[in-house]
Amino acid sequence: MAGSARGLTQKSHLGSLGSRMILTAAAWITLLLLGGGYALDRVLTNVIIQNNDDTIDNVLTQMIASAEVDETGEIFLNREPSDPRFVTPNSG
Repeated sequence: MAGSARGLTQKSHLGSLGSRMILTAAAWITLLLLGGGYALDRVLTNVIIQNNDDTIDNVLTQMIASAEVDETGEIFLNREPSDPRFVTPNSG
């Protein structure tokens, strides 16, 4: 009977170590996935914002470069904008 009690103690000890290792690995995986997801979100958000800012800056620079004032004080563009979205009717 002493042998069977000793065998149960060893099995529960190994199961405890195994479960602690699994829980530790699961915690690390969860932490790394959350951290990676947050970092990916920040990077992509910053790239999209920077891309839109660059596009708007480029369009504004082109419009300022082609703007002129006539004799009556009205501002007009001396050439068509290069972006087809400004020339296409009902483009938004």
